[in-house]
Amino acid sequence: MVKITNLNLRFIKRLILVSYNPNASLYNIREYFQGRNESEKLNNKSSDQKYTQLIANLRESLKILSFKIQPKVYEFGFLRG
Repeated sequence: MVKITNLNLRFIKRLILVSYNPNASLYNIREYFQGRNESEKLNNKSSDQKYTQLIANLRESLKILSFKIQPKVYEFGFLRG
């Protein structure tokens, strides 16, 4: 059995931080999964089915959210109608 010490925990935390970027934006994530074409434009689709489903769910949720906040945007004067 491995004894976990503070030194081991610090090493594990450092290893985790190196393996992913917590500051990745949605654009970075899309670029990773969708890739770029020859003219350096972002591809429209991804071959990763899990990503495709998750991005579709995200887009649907954003659409619902936009409908929910739309009345408040005009009410509070963020946009003039």
